[in-house]
Amino acid sequence: APEAPAPRDDGRLPDGPRPLRQRIVLDVDPAAPGFSGTAFIDLNVTAPTRTVVLHARTLRVTGARAVTPEAIPAQHSRRHAHGGRNDPEELVLAFDRPLPQGEVRVEITYEGTWGDDLQGLYRARVGDDWYAVTDFEPSDARRAFPCFDEPSVKIPYTVELRVPRGQRALANMPVAEQRDEGDRTVVRFQETPRTPSYLVAFVVGPWDVYDGPQTPVPVRIIAPRGRAHLGATAAQMAA
Repeated sequence: APEAPAPRDDGRLPDGPRPLRQRIVLDVDPAAPGFSGTAFIDLNVTAPTRTVVLHARTLRVTGARAVTPEAIPAQHSRRHAHGGRNDPEELVLAFDRPLPQGEVRVEITYEGTWGDDLQGLYRARVGDDWYAVTDFEPSDARRAFPCFDEPSVKIPYTVELRVPRGQRALANMPVAEQRDEGDRTVVRFQETPRTPSYLVAFVVGPWDVYDGPQTPVPVRIIAPRGRAHLGATAAQMAA
C-alpha cells in the first residue's frame, strides 16, 4: 500500500485532500446494539495522490472506494494520532490507483457502537424506551461517521437517517424528504450551511415535540415521551 503522510506533532490531520461537502446516511435503531452507515465525501484533490487521511474513532470500516467516475478501491487502516487517546483516531485510505486532481467523491461504509460517557452517537433509556442522541463537541463526530473532524474545516453536511417505523428522527435542519421503506422510515434533512463537524446534530426515538412561538423564529422543544409539556416555559423564553 502507498505510504500515508505521518501523523503531525500537533495532532491535526496531515496535509492532503480536503472536503468540499459531505452526505451521511445512517441506519439508527436506538434499541439495537449498534448502528451502521455510509459517508459520501466530495474531496478537493489539489495534486494526484494515492492516500487520504481523515478521522474515524471506534468505527469498523467495511469498505471504501473513490468514484472518479470509475471506481477506485481503497485499503483502509486506522492509526493513532500523535499524542492521541487510547483508540486510533485517524483513518488512512490507500487507493489502488492515484486519485486525479480535481473533485473526487469518496464512499466509506462502516459500523459503529454507541458512545460512552454521553459522547458521540450515544443512547439512553427512559422507562421502556430507547433514545439515540448526538453530542459531538469538541471532537466526537468521528465516533458517528468518518469525517474531517477539525473546527477549521467548515463544509455543508446532508444527513439522512433510516429509523424504525414509528420512531421520530429530528436534526438541527428542517426535513427535506420523508418516506417509508418496508419497516423503516427514511428522513433526509436539508443541507446545512458551511459548518464544522461538531455542530452536526440529530436524535432518534419516540420523542414528543412541543411547538412554541413561530416568530421571530420557529421554536420547539424535543422531549422524551410524555414530557414535552414541561418545555412550555422554555419555548416562550427562547422565542
